[in-house]
Amino acid sequence: MRPIGLALSVLGCVISGAAVYDFLQNGNPVVTPSICLAGCVLFLVCWIWIVKQSWIKQPAFAYAERLLESTEKLSKEENAKLAPPRRKA
Repeated sequence: MRPIGLALSVLGCVISGAAVYDFLQNGNPVVTPSICLAGCVLFLVCWIWIVKQSWIKQPAFAYAERLLESTEKLSKEENAKLAPPRRKA
């Protein structure tokens, strides 16, 4: 996932940079492409310095543990529903 995010961020930076350059050459206002370029640079910085395997691993394992706990709980509830009722002697 990270390589795709990096590639798309770089591609966005290149395209937005080309749009800013083109707008500057033609004398058009460059607000919109500049905002897009800033956003792409921000995403690129996030992908490079923030999104790391260790950053993703901890929440992923926590999610997996909660998911496993919920399936165990559901399984116990289902077994209780399927068990035949006990008769009093």
